[in-house]
Amino acid sequence: MERRRMKAAVLTGPQAIEVKEVPVPVLKPGEIEIKVSACGVCGSDVHMWKAGSGRVLQEASHGGFDIAFEAVGASSALAACVDGVRPGGKIVMIGNSIDPEIPFAMNRAVLQEMTLIGSVSCTRKEFEETIDLIAGGMIDPEKYVTEVLPLEGLQHALERQIDPNDPMVKFVVKP
Repeated sequence: MERRRMKAAVLTGPQAIEVKEVPVPVLKPGEIEIKVSACGVCGSDVHMWKAGSGRVLQEASHGGFDIAFEAVGASSALAACVDGVRPGGKIVMIGNSIDPEIPFAMNRAVLQEMTLIGSVSCTRKEFEETIDLIAGGMIDPEKYVTEVLPLEGLQHALERQIDPNDPMVKFVVKP
């Protein structure tokens, strides 16, 4: 049986994203498949896009960043942070994962004396209160969205992020 395919934005090098057809990942026990209806693009995405990969991040930051934030809850995101911080640097993990365990390069973290910090970005109560404020009209999230783009517009959105003359705030990408 042929595997299903999906569109994906693939980082192919420094400042280069290509939309490609890739196989849908095979689910492991305990995983679920979700349909992405949209995702936000903000300034924190620019660093990886500019560098093209974690190893290039070391070069781009002249030896690594002092601190990196893992906000996805995925092994690949944690690996990018480990690649991107300098020896003695800190990684703050705020991403939540469906998996109870996330593998990472422990020996590298130990030998380079990295500090890993786990932090909850918001409590369930704070999240619910925020949703209530949005639902009640007290917060208008639309005013923070500069533009809604198709997946093919992601490269352009990141280019606009680094333009100091572009007054953009946040992009939303809808596949």
